[in-house]
Amino acid sequence: MSANPIVVTGTIVTVDADRRILEGGSVCIADGIIEAVLARGEALPAGFAGAATIRTRCGSPRYGTSRPSSSGSRSSSRALVASWRSR
Repeated sequence: MSANPIVVTGTIVTVDADRRILEGGSVCIADGIIEAVLARGEALPAGFAGAATIRTRCGSPRYGTSRPSSSGSRSSSRALVASWRSR
């Protein structure tokens, strides 16, 4: 397990055959690899209990908006993606 696992939470849009939308879901990432995609309330896998958590709020398809929240989390999400691509 990674020395720095992270958990990204928010609305997760999957690319599986069902194209599920998990509001309040989580993506568990270790060493740049997605280890788990969880629906709201599912337990974190082993090794993620103390992981840093990044909460995203970039809008919702239900409301038809992609505006960033007042906290600027959209730019934080972009920074996260950029940091993982640079590894």
